[in-house]
Amino acid sequence: MRRLLLLGVALLTVICVHAQHGLRLQNSYFLTGLPLFGAGYEYENNSSFTYGLHVEFGRYAYHQQDMINTAWESYSVQGVALLPEVRFYPWHDNQESVHRGVFIAGFGHARRLKEYLMEDPSVGAELRKGYSIGGGLAAGYRTACGDTPLYVEVLGGFGRASASFNTPSVYNEARQRAGDYDSTTNLYRFELAIGYRF
Repeated sequence: MRRLLLLGVALLTVICVHAQHGLRLQNSYFLTGLPLFGAGYEYENNSSFTYGLHVEFGRYAYHQQDMINTAWESYSVQGVALLPEVRFYPWHDNQESVHRGVFIAGFGHARRLKEYLMEDPSVGAELRKGYSIGGGLAAGYRTACGDTPLYVEVLGGFGRASASFNTPSVYNEARQRAGDYDSTTNLYRFELAIGYRF
């Protein structure tokens, strides 16, 4: 067992030395208006495939109820998600280690959720906790920033997830007004990202 562990560490070290790594910061707010942010790591080598792991956090759905002199948050879904991702760059030259251009991605999506609902301030609020697990497909474009190790990319995608909460759901108007889709089971990805390759 000890030899197997040492062999695994040695293999991982060799793989890491002969590859490039990247860190990226992503933002969905400028494209969707929802405050979703994230950070990620990407492993690149000379092949057309890259592998990444990203963390995403923020608000997935939101609705504010207006009154004459005040407003209150009547519905929101927020959480933290972990996204493993594999990308394929169809026009990547295997002699070049820098990945740029059009890419297609498959991603997983596992997240912890908090759903907040308050139809009437006099009645009180309902808070449900849960999780969702799913995956989907995305496509995007990455461009390099000259000779610097920086890159910029845009990504759009869709997936499906299965959600489970600690209490049953009660359908109401606030959930419907927050969006025309169920944000706990539909995965929409619209991201702008900036990354650094090292």
